[in-house]
Amino acid sequence: MRDNAAPHGEPRLRARPSAEERRRLMRVALGQEKADLFVRGGTVVNVYSGELIPTNIAVSGDRIAYVGPSEEAVGPETEVVDAQDLYVAPGWVEPHSHAYLYYNPESLAEAILPGGTTTVVSDDLIFSGLGGSETSRAVMDESARLPVRFLWYARPEPASPIAEGEKDYFDHERLEEVLDHPLAMGVGEAPAWARFLQSEEAPLGAAIVEANRRGLIADGHTTGARDDKLAALVAAGLRSCHEAVTADEALERLRLGLWTPLRHSSLRPDLPELLRVITEEEIDTGRILFTTDGPAPDAIAEHGYLDGLLRMAVEAGVPPVKAIQMATINASTYLHLDDHLGGVAPGRLADLILLTDLSSFRPRLVIAGGKVAAREGELVEPMSGIDWGSLGLQLEFRQGAWIEDPALYDTHPGEDPPVIDFVSDVITSLEESPRRANCPKVICAWRTSPGMGAGLPVLW
Repeated sequence: MRDNAAPHGEPRLRARPSAEERRRLMRVALGQEKADLFVRGGTVVNVYSGELIPTNIAVSGDRIAYVGPSEEAVGPETEVVDAQDLYVAPGWVEPHSHAYLYYNPESLAEAILPGGTTTVVSDDLIFSGLGGSETSRAVMDESARLPVRFLWYARPEPASPIAEGEKDYFDHERLEEVLDHPLAMGVGEAPAWARFLQSEEAPLGAAIVEANRRGLIADGHTTGARDDKLAALVAAGLRSCHEAVTADEALERLRLGLWTPLRHSSLRPDLPELLRVITEEEIDTGRILFTTDGPAPDAIAEHGYLDGLLRMAVEAGVPPVKAIQMATINASTYLHLDDHLGGVAPGRLADLILLTDLSSFRPRLVIAGGKVAAREGELVEPMSGIDWGSLGLQLEFRQGAWIEDPALYDTHPGEDPPVIDFVSDVITSLEESPRRANCPKVICAWRTSPGMGAGLPVLW
């Protein structure tokens, strides 16, 4: 277990530093005590002022104690990182993800940390669906051991109707218990907005009210909503929407006060179009974020994660510092965590990325929670393992001829199984004349590392 990881779900982030921890940060800043880690001679990307400032950084524990010219905090046991000729940026913050698609939090962290993503917010759909709040909270606790900081949204309702005979965990009691967890940021995502507008008694309405009552976030999913419908959803308490697919849709959301993550994913590669809201409309970027949503493992391996979106933005003409603000302080402010995340400043968590330039965004070094975590695109030590079996998730990661096992096929002799026909990456239809005799019944597939591509589908 990492030194700064908290056992059994004790929060690494939502808990405020103790009075003694604050006093130690003060003493290190004054040079009265020595830093644990010292980054010397880098040029800090100051996301607060928009400047590039040559400076040193002193770290105590998992937080920054000092940013400035002094070296008084360097002692004989201080780990010194030479950042000469390098830029130092805050770690990238992903405000909207799904850490259970073709990977799990552990294998996702392994793939994205070397690229500089140090914080990820994911919904808990699969985990709540499999075991309610108990399973969801257990996954949150276990994921807190990872060097990537995982935060969570409680999913307000299932993605599809509950099958007959299956237990429905998505009641209000489950929602409250998940939101009680100190790493829960709010509720999200919430795609059933049309049902909510038809009936204020829909689960989404109660979830938004509960999140707002606690001062937490209601992360929106307003695909296709425009004009009065979108206005009604904002009035109901949604804080954001990542579902704009055109610059005009992004602009409408911004004008209505929504935080607007610009998405680029393997299913929705929309960033080139969405960036027009900045490069052509020249809209203020203060409430614009980036999100990868839920990219496929091969897309992460080939294009990166948030680092890939930063490359695309700068290539399209977005000034590098503005792009970095969108991936750091903007996301942290959206999450109500800007006093802790998203910037290189005293008191903030020491998530730092050392870059050779502000265009390729390929980190020389990644520091997560005050520890050197990745160097030259590789983790410095293996990811700490999560015992998924102990959580009752019955996961298997295996390769071989098992896919040919007849038990996987839910058909009767002479029957053709239904087959999904992909009209496009995001539109499917029922193929009436199946081209194959059999179709595996896969409910959920995760992939495991290395490279996010190894391993085969995992059956629940």
